[in-house]
Amino acid sequence: MKTQRRTPPNFHALPAAQPQVLYLRDGEVVLYRRTRSLLYQCRYKLADGTWYRQSTRKASVEHAIVAACELYDEARFRQRLGLAHRTHLFAQIAEEVLADLRTQIDLGRANLSTTPTSVVLSVTFCRTLAVNALRKSRTRTLPSLRCGVTGRC
Repeated sequence: MKTQRRTPPNFHALPAAQPQVLYLRDGEVVLYRRTRSLLYQCRYKLADGTWYRQSTRKASVEHAIVAACELYDEARFRQRLGLAHRTHLFAQIAEEVLADLRTQIDLGRANLSTTPTSVVLSVTFCRTLAVNALRKSRTRTLPSLRCGVTGRC
C-alpha cells in the first residue's frame, strides 16, 4: 500500500480575513460592514453620549477608515459650534413645525384666523433645500407664490 504524501498548505494563497468590527479613536468610532452590503458603515459617539450611525459610502476598508474619521471629526466640530451634527432639509424641520401647529390647533391653543399658509407653501417650495442653503433671494419669491395660489396678498 502506497502512502500519499500530503503537500504543505500554501498560506500565501489564502485570502486575508477582514476584521468584522474596527474600533477607531479610542472606541469613539466603530467601523463595520453589514452582512448584505458592500459598503462600510460607521457609528460614532457624540459629546453628549449619544451614538449616531452613518454610511461611509466606501467599499475599501482603507478608504472607509478615513471617511469614518472625517465624519466623526465634522460631527464633533459642528457640535462644538452649537450646530446640528448633520444638515437637515427644510422639509424635515417644517414637518416638525406643522406637527406642532396641528397639536396646538387640536388643543385649541392656536388662532385659526392666522393659520400660516406661507408655512405650507414654504414646505412645497423649499422641500429639497438644505437649511443652510436657504438664501434671502429664494425666500423673496414666497409672497408672490402665496398670492398666486391663495389669491390673498
